[in-house]
Amino acid sequence: MKKFLSGVFAFAMASAMLTGQEVPPDTSFRDAPLRKIPVRKTFRVSDFGAVANDGKNDLPAIQKAVAAAARAGKGAVVKFDKGDYDLIQTDKSKKSLIYLNSTDGLTIDGNGAHFTVRSPRCGFMDLRACKDTIIKDMTIDYDPIPWTEGEIVAVDIPGNSVDVKIRESAPKPEAPNFIETDFCYLIDPQVPGRIKTGAPNHCYSKKITKLSDGVYRFALKYKIPRPDTYQVGDRFVYLARTGCGGLFGITLCDNVSFIDIISYASPAGHYAGALSSRINVLGCKALIKEGRWKGGNADFLHLQQNRIGPWMEGCAVEGISDDSVVIYTRPLFLKDLSSDGTAKFVKAAKFDGTKHMPLSEGEVRGGDTLGFFDTEAGEYIAQATVEKVLSKDSFKLKNITPEDADIRVLGEGRIPLQIFNLNITRDFVIKNNAFRNSRRYGIYWKGSNGIISGNSFEGLSNEAISVHNESRAPNGPTCRNLYIVGNKIKDCGFESGYNGKFSAASISVHSDSTSYGMTNSDSSHRDVLIKDNYVEGWNGRAIYARNVQNLTLSGNKVGEPSPRFAPKADPVKIECCSNVKQN
Repeated sequence: MKKFLSGVFAFAMASAMLTGQEVPPDTSFRDAPLRKIPVRKTFRVSDFGAVANDGKNDLPAIQKAVAAAARAGKGAVVKFDKGDYDLIQTDKSKKSLIYLNSTDGLTIDGNGAHFTVRSPRCGFMDLRACKDTIIKDMTIDYDPIPWTEGEIVAVDIPGNSVDVKIRESAPKPEAPNFIETDFCYLIDPQVPGRIKTGAPNHCYSKKITKLSDGVYRFALKYKIPRPDTYQVGDRFVYLARTGCGGLFGITLCDNVSFIDIISYASPAGHYAGALSSRINVLGCKALIKEGRWKGGNADFLHLQQNRIGPWMEGCAVEGISDDSVVIYTRPLFLKDLSSDGTAKFVKAAKFDGTKHMPLSEGEVRGGDTLGFFDTEAGEYIAQATVEKVLSKDSFKLKNITPEDADIRVLGEGRIPLQIFNLNITRDFVIKNNAFRNSRRYGIYWKGSNGIISGNSFEGLSNEAISVHNESRAPNGPTCRNLYIVGNKIKDCGFESGYNGKFSAASISVHSDSTSYGMTNSDSSHRDVLIKDNYVEGWNGRAIYARNVQNLTLSGNKVGEPSPRFAPKADPVKIECCSNVKQN
């Protein structure tokens, strides 16, 4: 068995590894974000027929302007006049309004324009294979909004249903963009966006029945756990999210910047993508529009399989219906390994390796290091270098053979190893952002070589910063060289079941197993600094760390716990860690 040892990784970090209490500059993790491209030619949407404030569908004209600018090459700018633009997608097969393909050096400058999307299943823009591209300075809203809101007027516990009177300003559940079995949850009656204290963070409806004008019965999928879970007068939201497009979709892109974009709604994620590098989200805001009870339907920044990670700075995220930031890699599973080191892999939708899917082109490259992770032990038991790419899911590997101890292929009857490409999901900066009153996690991180600094978190229903693999999803990996510095956290962690987790804490780092929930490894994560953070109004614990080798805690301050919950015994708890320094 070839266990990973500290300091011998083939994918050694470009920046200095964590030593003592030093915090390296942001640009030691990755290059600074793209903020400006020299202008060579300007394409005004008004020249293509898009007229602000006329109440007509401006999408065809905008699409023509964007296409012309994309053909012009580097230095082209699409420019809008100030004012309001209406966007309607007439092609029912499309999930987005605007498609960018293989752009290079393009800028789309909203110039302060306001866009109202009239097609509530559509995302705003889909980007594929774009590089050195900027989208900036615009406001995006939806009418109708892609969710509905209402007040519970009756609860039937034996019947497992709630009756909801929909607000006059909200769409009705029979609108065509709603899927009857999509999910719903409760909003705090006093604080828009924030989940009701002690309520589940979601439930699915099984069936919706119209009882009278504006009143609907939601038969719930999960049994109502307590009489006080759903009560008359509670605020209830029901999403139209399944099968919808996200605000911005990002695939196979490099060095794309989203700058000073305000959004008040999104059918799915806000900035979501895969297989990309250097995605920059700067000064963007996802806000709750006055008079509404929540903001967008899904994650603000959601990136999967990114080689060079994001730079997110100066953003504000409030009232959204899922994690504010989630970064991760889907594991590979070993399908076959020959004596000469030729290996075949699949991706899978389940932790046991079932529901196979092929790898994406370029997901694994020559020279990449693959880590074979035993989720039960919480340890990497072997590593291999990709010597040659034979196909998108077949590779010649160095340093590993079928004789290596505990190497498992699919179908052997044991939980298979999760295999992570350790050259991706790394190199990131998340700094000076505000996260407030949203569902689930603030930052849900499964990456390496980066910094989470100067952020504020308030009113998130789960952990503010959670660093752990999620082996049953499955996704990961565990982390290396992570700096959590100078963040302020207040009143996070209050959804149903939160305090029952062993890992419940405002800042939580641990390793997750497929069958036991926790592992006993002292080296799943490595080189983590938690410094100068301030936590108050905490539930569970303020800081929890487990399964970390080389952990430093320095200068953190813990205020009073939440008065609404009985705290665990210790506000800061460290266990199953090695080489721990505290001061």
